[in-house]
Amino acid sequence: MTSACAIGVAIASTLLLALLSAAPRVDQIAAVFPPWWSPARAAAAAAGAGSVAGMGAWRSVVIVRGDAAGLALRLRRSGALLTLDARSFAICGLPQAGRLP
Repeated sequence: MTSACAIGVAIASTLLLALLSAAPRVDQIAAVFPPWWSPARAAAAAAGAGSVAGMGAWRSVVIVRGDAAGLALRLRRSGALLTLDARSFAICGLPQAGRLP
């Protein structure tokens, strides 16, 4: 019973990791940076990958625009823990002028 449970947990973890790490192929991405980073640090890291369009509803979310090819990968290399299609996730908030750190 214990090994069956362990196998189930391993399969579920693998599927969740694959789902969360799937790179959206869009030109506007909500990049989720570590929550212990300041908004200024998150925005600076995101700026290296594309154009910062604004901040999300949470301080660790940065909305970034750029060439869809490789944008999510560049953001993850800059420190983003998760990349999401910004237009599909209202929780990230819409980019707002004046909300840049």
